[in-house]
Amino acid sequence: MYLYYPESVYYRSYKFPYFYNDIKELIEYPDQLIVGHAISNDAGFIRTACRRYKLAPINFKFADSQRMFLEFANIRKSISLENAGETLSVEKPKYLHKSDDDSELTMNLVKGMCKELDCNLSELIELCDSCSGKSENFEIKYDDFEKR
Repeated sequence: MYLYYPESVYYRSYKFPYFYNDIKELIEYPDQLIVGHAISNDAGFIRTACRRYKLAPINFKFADSQRMFLEFANIRKSISLENAGETLSVEKPKYLHKSDDDSELTMNLVKGMCKELDCNLSELIELCDSCSGKSENFEIKYDDFEKR
């Protein structure tokens, strides 16, 4: 796995509890929707950190750009953020696997799908019957189309 910063930087950084309240406030902001690529991985890391440090779960709704893209491109295997972006020829950030640059690429990927389909984010989510879900009380669940 490639790390953007040297490993020593990560070991010198503050631990998760130091940032917990800020992260929780940001992610649980009312009517917030978190959009990410293969976001269940990120939700899982947050869940694991909360459990590890015996903190209350961070609950949030999400939409997964990887699942959106799979339906958009009608493919059945997972696709990396980089490859999905290349497929749509969206602007690529300077670095990959750096959280802020990956966030920008995710945003550009979703914007690219919206542009191609002439829709907004809410409409794109409605078109994709498997991309939305929630992380709640330490459980990560994707919405069931039947329930929507």
